[in-house]
Amino acid sequence: MRQRGPATGMTADTTPEQREALCQWARDEGCEIADRGVIPKHIYAAYRQEHGGLPKA
Repeated sequence: MRQRGPATGMTADTTPEQREALCQWARDEGCEIADRGVIPKHIYAAYRQEHGGLPKA
């Protein structure tokens, strides 16, 4: 049976701290984002566009 990777392709490349920082930024920007679950790709893209990359680990 084939193993599947993360739904977004981003989770494996980010730490829990980075994901929390990204979620907090999204909330501060007025985005509705769940406390748990997959962070939508458009949130990653918007953060990268504004900051030039992901949060520092």
